[in-house]
Amino acid sequence: MAGSYKAMSGIGIGPGGSNNTRNYAGFWDEVQAAKAKHPGGRGAFHGDGYSGMKPDKIASVTDGLSNTIFVGERHTKNHFIRGPFWADTFNLYSLGASYPGITNAYLQPDYDGCKSQIDENYCKYGWGSLHAGGINWLFGDGSVRNITTDINLTVFMDLSTIAGGEAIPDF
Repeated sequence: MAGSYKAMSGIGIGPGGSNNTRNYAGFWDEVQAAKAKHPGGRGAFHGDGYSGMKPDKIASVTDGLSNTIFVGERHTKNHFIRGPFWADTFNLYSLGASYPGITNAYLQPDYDGCKSQIDENYCKYGWGSLHAGGINWLFGDGSVRNITTDINLTVFMDLSTIAGGEAIPDF
């Protein structure tokens, strides 16, 4: 059954090279590649069970629960197969990521539109909402906030990590 939400895995590897979309949600080697590129980039729901990374406790969220995305909306108005699936643990269907060095295309609910702007693999781990201009996000403190799809991607990446140590401005 199709779902509406994905968990945040953290920061993935951006453009450049063959490992560009590897992230903390992928297979063990992808998780290790993301960890090597962004050591502080793990999100609230990182790893794949085989990478040697253990789940974090809530106390590990040192960036502050009100500054850390846990879950976000994922809707597409086309290619529904690229949305989340309820009770499907395969990472593409249950986890999303943030990426440096690309456009905000992976935050839109138009899979075809995303593919026309950036590599399709970013779109697979993307987000999207049918709400006008924004996506609803569940933060670690239990609050739900709508963030516009044109958010500064550095701020979005900062919100996607649990212990990156970033100072996050108002967003």
